[in-house]
Amino acid sequence: MKKEKTIKPAKHVYCDFAVRNEVFHFSYIIDKSDKGVIEITFPFSIKKFSQAYHRLLASSCAAVVGSLVLAEEIEMSWSGGSNFFEEIVTSLYDIRTFSEGVDYINPNVLFAKKSTRQVKKYKDLKDSRAVLSWSGGIDSSLSLLLLKKNKFTVYPFFTDINIHQKSHELESIERLSKQLEVTCERVNVWWPKILEHGKKYSNKFDHFPEYNAIPFGRDFIHSMIGLFFAKQYDAKNICFGHEHELWKNDIKIDGKVIERNDMQNERNMKRIENMAKDLLPQITFVSPIAGLSKYAVYEMMATNYLSVLQNTTTCYFKKRCGQCNNCKLMEVIEELYAGEDTITFSDFKHMLSFKNTVKKETFQTMIYVYYYDWLQKYKTDKRFIELIQNKYGDIMHLSKQEAMDLLLVRHKNMTIPLDFVI
Repeated sequence: MKKEKTIKPAKHVYCDFAVRNEVFHFSYIIDKSDKGVIEITFPFSIKKFSQAYHRLLASSCAAVVGSLVLAEEIEMSWSGGSNFFEEIVTSLYDIRTFSEGVDYINPNVLFAKKSTRQVKKYKDLKDSRAVLSWSGGIDSSLSLLLLKKNKFTVYPFFTDINIHQKSHELESIERLSKQLEVTCERVNVWWPKILEHGKKYSNKFDHFPEYNAIPFGRDFIHSMIGLFFAKQYDAKNICFGHEHELWKNDIKIDGKVIERNDMQNERNMKRIENMAKDLLPQITFVSPIAGLSKYAVYEMMATNYLSVLQNTTTCYFKKRCGQCNNCKLMEVIEELYAGEDTITFSDFKHMLSFKNTVKKETFQTMIYVYYYDWLQKYKTDKRFIELIQNKYGDIMHLSKQEAMDLLLVRHKNMTIPLDFVI
């Protein structure tokens, strides 16, 4: 195992932006010397949008860059600010510092001027229209299918921010677009220093196969990009593919409640929604699959939409590397669904010894079902008692069928209409 370096957080990051037709140009300087840019190219001109839209997108970029380098101070050249924004920034910093094992940072957020909340009247948005952040993966693809099933007019967009995976994601998008007869618009994100800064300020970035190179908090940027699409197409709903474990998973530690999956959760999506309502008062942020477990998502796809499932992408490194956590998780899900069992004693020991960042497995119930027979066999073995209790002590009383039933529960999803059919 590679020895982890000592993380030295940045002191200050200064942020600015400019808009040139369809190009949003965000620039930043770390500690007055290290310059970087993020260029976001839309499929339509964004110069026609009010400055308020540009400022929100710039603020999301500033939050993502600031939390990436763990800057003690984020200074922005534009007016803005709200309690919701500061809560999001705090949330991003909390999960970053916790996962890195460094002291919590309460960043100083500085806007050029504090803006006041002014909600103006706008033309009505269409309830039946939805824009969707679509990656070509299983979760966002099921979200698309459910939106179409419920008669929504869907405007999907693909943001190529995932450095190592974007070519495979794009291939999936192209296949699925033809298969589902939808048009997906592409948003190009050019961030030339993401790898350099990610590796400098994190031990959890771009280390194959443990850690991918997806920017921390990237869904904050996705959300604000979605706001432009919602305005462009008069759509009331901005949609994502966040399943239940992502939507509800948090960590209670050190007197804090930390959102495990940075932006992919209910609280932060509601905070973003409240920020966006200054511009589009009717807007809602929706995850059609927020009531489904990861396993239930796969089960629904494999049962009802198998040909679509076969065209999706699942790995964050290659087409299917077979070594990263996401690929291994998919192997667990696929074998559970197929009723197969290829577990070895070595697999079992590795699972018990694996140190999850959040102390408890994100997909605890699913992994419990998968290893159920092994856990029952060794639950009184002195070598494994403590490890088993630490990981599964709170659910060891469940039978295999009871745990499987939990995986298929449809939880309440308050973001979708009551008559939305899953």
